[in-house]
Amino acid sequence: MSPPLASTAPQRWRQRIAQIRPSQAVAGFGAVLAAAIIAFTSFTLWYLREEALDDAERQVGKLNLVLAEQTLRAVEAVDVLLQATVDKLRGLDSQAASDGRWESPEAFHEMLKAQFTGMPQIRAVFVADHAGHLLHDSRQLPPPRLDISDRKYFAVHRDGYSGSLYIGEPVMGRIDGLAGFQVSRRYDDPFGSFAGVVGATLEPGYFLDLYKSIELGPGSTITLIRRDGVVLARHPHVQEYVGRSLAGSTGFTRVLPYSEHGTFRQTGTPGQVNRICSLRALSRYPLVLYVSMAESVALAHWRRQTVIFGGSALAGLATLLALLALLSRTFVRQEQLTGQLAASEQRFRDVVESASDWMWEMGPDLKFTGSPTG
Repeated sequence: MSPPLASTAPQRWRQRIAQIRPSQAVAGFGAVLAAAIIAFTSFTLWYLREEALDDAERQVGKLNLVLAEQTLRAVEAVDVLLQATVDKLRGLDSQAASDGRWESPEAFHEMLKAQFTGMPQIRAVFVADHAGHLLHDSRQLPPPRLDISDRKYFAVHRDGYSGSLYIGEPVMGRIDGLAGFQVSRRYDDPFGSFAGVVGATLEPGYFLDLYKSIELGPGSTITLIRRDGVVLARHPHVQEYVGRSLAGSTGFTRVLPYSEHGTFRQTGTPGQVNRICSLRALSRYPLVLYVSMAESVALAHWRRQTVIFGGSALAGLATLLALLALLSRTFVRQEQLTGQLAASEQRFRDVVESASDWMWEMGPDLKFTGSPTG
């Protein structure tokens, strides 16, 4: 019994297919083709979007690498200068080293000024003694009577900071009243005791000029951050961001604990923009460079592609559907005529079948007359 049952299934399908009218077939084909075109267009646009974001990630990562190297060289030059100053102080006799003075304060002052000629990242170089009293400052001679023992960068050296170069947080200068941040080194007397601090005030504007020379588009940012998350400089400059901690941000919680650099996409909260971000820690110094590009900038070219490609696909789809609709209407009219013809033939057959019970004769007037055969 199974072979007959198996043989009837294809027959039922053939019967169902045979019952499909051409207009229905055209409509079904049009629906399937439209769905396929829409699916292909959507997938292509999604793929192009991901490619655009991937390209933006690579671009931001490479740019961060270049800017990090330039920032590193700028800080490294300052560190070399401070180390040279410490070496000069250590070369003095024990009495001169203890109070931080050369035999000629004027000569020491000129030496400080000459050291950073051609280094626009430095605003001033200064020396403080073990008690925090300012002994030398490249901006004034004689130096102003200032006590910097309350500054954190002085306290960390006095309390035995083990690092080589310490980078302080942004502060307002007490001499010029300008915002800046200090980098400093400890120096000891010939007996190994703390003798004071040699420091340099760095010019945030130098880094802002460096970073704004790179055009990343509206909504993008470049930020110099201390390794603990404190913002030192930011382009575009927004004063309220300077000194703020980013220690809880995505880059510091998900990238830096596992790698010295990384690129990631950051979804903004409502009212904020999505970003392509790159974070890179500078080698040898506790600094991090953060570069972000607004996702809208990264997708600008993709949006133009969407308008062109999507518009072309929609236009082609509309044209194709219009042709299929015209073809479907043609089949509908043909089906209507076919139906009318079939109905006419059925009526004719009915007449013929009913006429088979009559005898038809042609009279002299050439008219048919009939009478029942029964």
